[in-house]
Amino acid sequence: MPSKRTAVGLFVVALFATQAAAQAEPAPRPAAAAPAKPAEPQAKKAEKRPVTPEERDRYAEREKQVQGLDKFEGGRGGGIPATTIIIVLLLVIVIVLIV
Repeated sequence: MPSKRTAVGLFVVALFATQAAAQAEPAPRPAAAAPAKPAEPQAKKAEKRPVTPEERDRYAEREKQVQGLDKFEGGRGGGIPATTIIIVLLLVIVIVLIV
């Protein structure tokens, strides 16, 4: 079983290697042989159309069926971001390996 010193050393090397790889310059793109005509947009914007009375009635019926819709608060995370959890776990691992 590797010693704690080896494990910490490997962790530090991996940390610096990933940081160096993230900061590396991307490979240059090859030059195009000939300028091409501008590409046409692949997706067209959806046309806005008025809502039909049948659609409006279906939406109203769906809203009546959902419980607690009046308490919904969109856009709130409510939890701990994944990055924070990862950082805390890495710190705990390093502390356990050192101690």
